[in-house]
Amino acid sequence: MRILVVRGAGASPAPDEQVNALAAGQAPGTQLGRNYLDDRGTSKRIYEIEAAHAGPALLPGDLVEIEDGDLGEKFRGRVTAATVDLAVDDAGALTLTQRYTVERSL
Repeated sequence: MRILVVRGAGASPAPDEQVNALAAGQAPGTQLGRNYLDDRGTSKRIYEIEAAHAGPALLPGDLVEIEDGDLGEKFRGRVTAATVDLAVDDAGALTLTQRYTVERSL
């Protein structure tokens, strides 16, 4: 199946067609186009966020709302990577730190 990619004037260069032999029907072809546009269709800003343990860990694909006090703005983004670090000091105290990579569409 061939998927025609349509963009507005001045958009970033990309192939005009997506070809995938496994997209044998309209639904898989539509999803192929959505995946392409979601991944490459818009400009993105990437944030690296570090947080002390404050509840259940977020997983890649989760949507989050972030309030940036320095910039005075609130936005939503998608978690693309997550790591959890556990450190033990000499006294035996545990410190759990979560780090997330969040993508925000501009």
